[in-house]
Amino acid sequence: MPRYSCALNGRCERDEHGAFSSYYACRRQCIGAGSKDVIDIIYSYEPATAAYLAPSDRRRVALRLTGVSFSARDAQAVLLALAANDMRTLALYPELFEYLAATYSLEELVDRLYVAATAPAMDLLIALGEVVDTKLLYINALMTGNCDFAHQLEEGVELENDEIKDLLSAPHPCTLIHLFDIYGNDYFNAEMLARQAVAANDRALFERIRATGLVAPEILLSIENEM
Repeated sequence: MPRYSCALNGRCERDEHGAFSSYYACRRQCIGAGSKDVIDIIYSYEPATAAYLAPSDRRRVALRLTGVSFSARDAQAVLLALAANDMRTLALYPELFEYLAATYSLEELVDRLYVAATAPAMDLLIALGEVVDTKLLYINALMTGNCDFAHQLEEGVELENDEIKDLLSAPHPCTLIHLFDIYGNDYFNAEMLARQAVAANDRALFERIRATGLVAPEILLSIENEM
């Protein structure tokens, strides 16, 4: 069943996040909120709250903040990303490039894009005229669990021992799998990975290690009993 939200102009709008379960329930309680311009300014300081306004209202607030017109769904994603300083999401929208460049210093924007470590973030780095540090993007992608992007960058990148050890602490199973696939037992052993998989209650990774045959069955059984 569709849901509805009460917009600031007093009209009811269809909205998957709406507070009302029917149009009629919305109409019974929906009252306009006065000057939209004043209220928009107020909400522009609270983008996380504005993200759950009626569709037309959140589109308008997003436009006021960024100068870019979005669909209601994208406006919500952008407003939430702005509230959380989520550069990974913001970088998905090339139309926000001018806004981001005007909002952050070049140094801060570059740092945030490297931390985001996504293909769109790399595109923005290139658009900024930066010489992309592929290794740093690769490490950050693995550290944040963006392993698909890391796979795209891995050719020609060689990690130092300390860098590999740091990445082993990353909480994302795909990071361990990626390191195991690339470096095997040169830097760490499968038994250690099996113990980490048990500690993380990660059955998929544990079974992947079992399939390699690099850990004796009796040792795996002992480790598995800890899961």
